Amino acid sequence: MFVKGTMPDRFDVLGVRVSAVDLASATARIRRAVQDRATGYVCVTGAHGIMESLRDEDLGRIHNESLLTVPDGMPLVWVARRRGVAGVGRVYGPDLMRRVLGSGEPGDGSRESAEAGQELDAIQRPPSALRSPSSRLVPHPADLAPPPPVTTSHFLLGSTAEVLARLADRIGSDFPCARIAGTWSPPFRDLTDDEWHDALRRVRESGASIVWVGLSTPKQERFMAGFVRRWDAGEGKRDSGAGRRDAEVVSARPPPCDPAPLPSDPGSRTSDLGSRSSVVLIGVGAAFDVLAGLRADAPGWVKRCGLQWFHRLLQEPRRLGRRYLGVVPGFLWRILPDLILGGRGR
Repeated sequence: MFVKGTMPDRFDVLGVRVSAVDLASATARIRRAVQDRATGYVCVTGAHGIMESLRDEDLGRIHNESLLTVPDGMPLVWVARRRGVAGVGRVYGPDLMRRVLGSGEPGDGSRESAEAGQELDAIQRPPSALRSPSSRLVPHPADLAPPPPVTTSHFLLGSTAEVLARLADRIGSDFPCARIAGTWSPPFRDLTDDEWHDALRRVRESGASIVWVGLSTPKQERFMAGFVRRWDAGEGKRDSGAGRRDAEVVSARPPPCDPAPLPSDPGSRTSDLGSRSSVVLIGVGAAFDVLAGLRADAPGWVKRCGLQWFHRLLQEPRRLGRRYLGVVPGFLWRILPDLILGGRGR
């Protein structure tokens, strides 16, 4: 078990325990995990991740041992609602990234998060024929209190150096209170032991409390689990006398609206090199391209109908054709009994 801390309520989808959250509550729990100095990772999963987990038992275990495994797909939301599982809404990777990055802005977005969660609940309900009479939003006790005002710094890991630079610039413009502590573009292959050590060292020395991972499924889930396992083993801590390597590290200019870090998170200061004792990784896949302005997001009505996969297929038919044409029909066939007959939450 890699993750420290308690696990929220979950519901089972073909063996993967998906967290019973929506965008607002997922954001709140991530913020609380940072304040509580939890170490773990967040999987943002949809049909592709579920089907890959059916074929790979270890990948399924990684999803089930996460801090959160949030439902990034309307069919998962419909299954939860049909079973009467409360408080579930779609948590789309780019939306989650925007919400967490914006949580340190003036007013911190807590009220907006709650309102957005209620709005998403209204538009993400399944068709009436598939809706359980008992399906309703009931806040989880952990989400009743507003998230604490915690200052966070962020590390961007994945994609290419060019995309990361553009993304960091966009985040600086759109979220002036978000501190980008560093970036790293890993090689497009399995990491060597030295590269693992370098990745861990970069994050520790940056002081980042959240690492955004954009590597695509299932690579990013395996990476996050391996990172947390090595982090807990103490890898990547600065050797005595070792100097800091500044390449690909973004110098964090103090945001004008940035309050002092909370005493409960001593590792949040980027000047405390090597002192970072906890970290939360969030795998968001293509969110880097979306937030950097390199890929068009799907229209709202496409998302509400559960057809965003088709929108992405039209954008990247060669890369995604085999994945979606093989995954989507098989996934829908397997969950059809849940959608038609319902059932008790597992």
